[in-house]
Amino acid sequence: MSLAPQSLRSRSLLYLLLLVALAAALSYWSSSHLLRQSAQQYERHNIEADLERAVLLLETERRNLLSHVVDYAVWDDTWEFMASADPGYLEANYQPAYLTNLSVDYVLFLDAQQHLLQGLDYQGEEAPLQPLTATNPLWQQVQALLARYFDLSPRQGGRLTGWEQDLPLLFAIHPILDSQSQQVARGWLVMGQRLDPTRQEALQQLLKLPIQFTPVNQAAKTPDGWLFSHQALTDNYNPEQIDVRLEQPPQLSDQLSLWQQLLIGNSILLSLVACGMSAILFDRLVMRRLSLFSRLARRRITERSAPLPRWPVQGHDELDDLAISLNDLVSQIHHAHRDLYDEARRDPLTGLGNRKYFTEVLQRYAGLLLRHPELQVALLMLDLDGFKLINDSLGHHQGDALLIIVAQRLRGVARTSDVLVRLGGDEFAFLCLLPEGGGRAEQLAQRLQQQISLPISLGTAPLRISGSIGIAYQQSELHAEELIRNADLAMYQAKRQRKGSCHTFDPSLHQAISHRLRIEQALRLALKEEELEVWYQPILDARSGETLMVEALARWPRAEGYCPPTEFIPIAEEAGLIGELGMWIAGQAIAALPALRRQRPNLALNINLSVLQLLQEDLVTVLSHQCDAAGLPREAIHMELTESLFANDHIKVKRQLERLVAAGFAIHLDDFGTGYSSLQRLQEMPVTTLKMDRCFLARLEQGDERIVRAILSLGQTLNMAVIVEGVETQAQRHRLLELGAHLMQGYLFSPPLPLPRLQAWLTSAFRISDESDI
Repeated sequence: MSLAPQSLRSRSLLYLLLLVALAAALSYWSSSHLLRQSAQQYERHNIEADLERAVLLLETERRNLLSHVVDYAVWDDTWEFMASADPGYLEANYQPAYLTNLSVDYVLFLDAQQHLLQGLDYQGEEAPLQPLTATNPLWQQVQALLARYFDLSPRQGGRLTGWEQDLPLLFAIHPILDSQSQQVARGWLVMGQRLDPTRQEALQQLLKLPIQFTPVNQAAKTPDGWLFSHQALTDNYNPEQIDVRLEQPPQLSDQLSLWQQLLIGNSILLSLVACGMSAILFDRLVMRRLSLFSRLARRRITERSAPLPRWPVQGHDELDDLAISLNDLVSQIHHAHRDLYDEARRDPLTGLGNRKYFTEVLQRYAGLLLRHPELQVALLMLDLDGFKLINDSLGHHQGDALLIIVAQRLRGVARTSDVLVRLGGDEFAFLCLLPEGGGRAEQLAQRLQQQISLPISLGTAPLRISGSIGIAYQQSELHAEELIRNADLAMYQAKRQRKGSCHTFDPSLHQAISHRLRIEQALRLALKEEELEVWYQPILDARSGETLMVEALARWPRAEGYCPPTEFIPIAEEAGLIGELGMWIAGQAIAALPALRRQRPNLALNINLSVLQLLQEDLVTVLSHQCDAAGLPREAIHMELTESLFANDHIKVKRQLERLVAAGFAIHLDDFGTGYSSLQRLQEMPVTTLKMDRCFLARLEQGDERIVRAILSLGQTLNMAVIVEGVETQAQRHRLLELGAHLMQGYLFSPPLPLPRLQAWLTSAFRISDESDI
């Protein structure tokens, strides 16, 4: 659960307090940081000044040391000593007290080739003077420094620095000149001083600061929280320089703590004062009025019957402008809500009600029927016949104009109590409340059809249309979807019967639809599991009895027996399964044909194609691949198409037939004489054979041979073979032979057979007899 305040006022005050506190914290941090930086800079400036004094003292000490060396180097007795090499000269002239006074710890005499002649090492008042020899470690270290000095110097005196173990060394060197020429160095005098702990402590007492000496480039540890500064004590000859460091703890920490406490107190006080004043002003000027706005809006939400809120306007500030805008917005929403409510229930084209409005009215009628059981609700579902053709030929604009005219005519028939809606497209619904019995809905349907069938002028010749109407009654508890479904079923049944007809729903329609749905689902499963079978019916030359062709036919075995093709083939077409079914049959039949041709080498296979199969782009490719894979000549495969196919997309059908013929397949026109094609289209199509429908044989037996003669004559004229279907008697066979028809198919010769029985039938001996069947 959130701990933040829920109201805008509380949150605003909390955020304001946090903002002021954050500003105070930032102010305190920045002020403390600046004070600390200033204090550190001040202390660093002081320590650097002290460092300058320390370095100056050391430089002074080195200059004094050099002046002593210069004084002694120019004395005549120094030269005389050097000339006589008196061994007692050092002890006589450099006593401990004298060396202490001079601040000198060792004295070295070198000859002109920098070799050590004599030397003294004074290590304090308690230690005696020690003579220096060439094997002494101090001499070896000094000798290494002097070697670099003599390599770099112009043979003049100078100040040098070095290290003896952990102690820094200061020493000076000067040539001992010839007393007469003063130009030739007869030897060298070296005096040195150790910066031992005693001298370092004296220097610290003088500076009042701790001091350290380290070699340059060697890190020295500084205590945590201390400040330090350093400077190198250098000379012109010695790379081993001395780093002088001064360290001291911060001196202003106590004062900084006090200043920080003052800053904290001032920041808190200023924050509280600023927060309080800001909160009071913000609450009085803004939050109170916003709270009022919120209460008004909440009252409208919780109290549906309350009028739309009107926000108060007190002046001319921004909140008043907001109140005026909100009041205008509320008014616009009120009008827009009313308009949207109407538009959501109205068809924008015709102005009639729509499906949503229709459903709401049905719900109201449900309560009305409960109070008045003597009434019944009748739903008339009307669908215009051939509207798609009109829409495609005249254009959508003219189609919309037609729908508007139809809606006006229907509105003229409707009573005040009737509800007329457009469900979508060219489908209208007429809902009326009628006394029970009497068939008044059927009478109303007739009046609607009369009004629709009147001529309509759309800028061209007068147009007549019709509409199919389905009627459904609902007398008991009303279920909108069930009523609509029943009316739909009745309307589609009317379309199947005849255009412009009317049909009333009865339970058998629903049973038929349920049965069709079960068949469709079972057919889908059968196709998936490959449960269907391919049977074959022979086509013979009735003159010789030779089997020339077999027609592949689909059979569907079920638990209750074989499902008739007349039942599942139309369902497959409506469900869009005919393409899959046809290709499966073609594949099975083509795969079986090589075995049949071993019995009858010239046997051909007739395969039925539906319009969906024919319009498939890959049809020719798939069939060609199947024939080639089976090792069959393509002219052995004949495609049978119903005559009604020629009425669908004539250009595309013709192009697809030409592709089939170009690939080597033959085209047969099935059910000739019962379809809708014209003779002109028949002449244009690449058809090689006509199949006469069996319905003409009934007229033949009645003595009416005109149509049979006409079809046979047409086939002869167009140089097309004619196959007669449905031959069942010897009388039909004989008369057809007399008329010139010799290619026949029917139960007289053989019914459709499964593949094993067909193979047995092909191998059996047969003869043509006038008295017996083949």
